[in-house]
Amino acid sequence: LLGWHASGNQEIYSLTELINEFSIERIQKSGAVFDIKKLNWMNSYYIKKLKPEKLLLLSKNTFPETWEVTPSMIELVQEKIENINNIKDLIKFFFEYPVINKKNNKFLQSSESIIALNSFYLLIKSLKSWDKNVFKSTMQKVQSNTNIKGKNLWSPIRIALTGTAHGADLGSIVEILGYKKCCQRINQSIND
Repeated sequence: LLGWHASGNQEIYSLTELINEFSIERIQKSGAVFDIKKLNWMNSYYIKKLKPEKLLLLSKNTFPETWEVTPSMIELVQEKIENINNIKDLIKFFFEYPVINKKNNKFLQSSESIIALNSFYLLIKSLKSWDKNVFKSTMQKVQSNTNIKGKNLWSPIRIALTGTAHGADLGSIVEILGYKKCCQRINQSIND
């Protein structure tokens, strides 16, 4: 509440706690300061508490009707959501080939990245099944075949699939993206 503060340092209250803690005597006469950072922090706190299904229902009007958004997609990005309007940008890569910025594009052009992407593509194009376990097994084979490890192995694949070098669990992402989209994006990344 603007202009009011409880006796302690607690900032998040349930409705019952707020009713019990509130007193008119603690309302301050000085001007209240509206803090957008604090509002986003508080909003994020409550968003993290929601079930992905509920958050999807609340946010469905913020992204195109053609997008078939699932609770799994929401759950993957839920930790990063500050307000419902953020969701579209956070899940956009599931539906549109991501724009890769200059820094990440330069990273993809390195010799190790090219080797990792090609090795990964050669292994996945003949697969019969696709899920996070198959993906992780494939990544282990790429590492074994190329001796490329860590960031130099994982980042090119992540960037090619999502457009960013960091994010949610890549195994879960590839499972949601599906085999066909993953193959297309890796192939496009190799050929760009």
